[in-house]
Amino acid sequence: MFWAQNDTWAEGTGRPNAPSMDGVTFTTYPQFVSTADRSLGAFMYFGGTGPITLTLNPVPELTADIAAGGLVGLRFEALVARMVFNSRSFPVAGQRPALTITVEGPCRADLTAGAIAGQPGYGTPNGVVNNDDFFYYLAEFAAGNAAVADLTTGAVPAQPGYGIPNGVINNDDFFFYLAIFAAGC
Repeated sequence: MFWAQNDTWAEGTGRPNAPSMDGVTFTTYPQFVSTADRSLGAFMYFGGTGPITLTLNPVPELTADIAAGGLVGLRFEALVARMVFNSRSFPVAGQRPALTITVEGPCRADLTAGAIAGQPGYGTPNGVVNNDDFFYYLAEFAAGNAAVADLTTGAVPAQPGYGIPNGVINNDDFFFYLAIFAAGC
């Protein structure tokens, strides 16, 4: 996968069995590739369905593009021959691709400079993971503050939804926080 410098491409309206000439085509593809494009990593797909969580190389160009808002160009290339990528117009809705990018700060477990509500630094990360962070999370979890306490869909690493908030605060979120707290920064 690559961050693409060129954000001006458009998806065509055709389908594999009925290609169109609008959007990117096999012929026009080279004009959208640049030596300025940056690799975000190579990833293996082992089959199956459902979400897959991947960690991208945090290249500065991608970070700047996301921070600026607007379009972000990504290019996917098959590492082996005969790889097929479905498009957003694929007839089977459950097999259409979806991409969610979650931008995280330097350390998810670092939540506060102090655990006493109302004191300076409360709820402001300070680059240190300690018991203040744990007790701050515990208080926000107990209060039902989804903005802080909703951290994951499931608590099993490498399973779909791991580390992706789902709008529900439950024990999975608590155990996920315990895991990242134990890992430190």
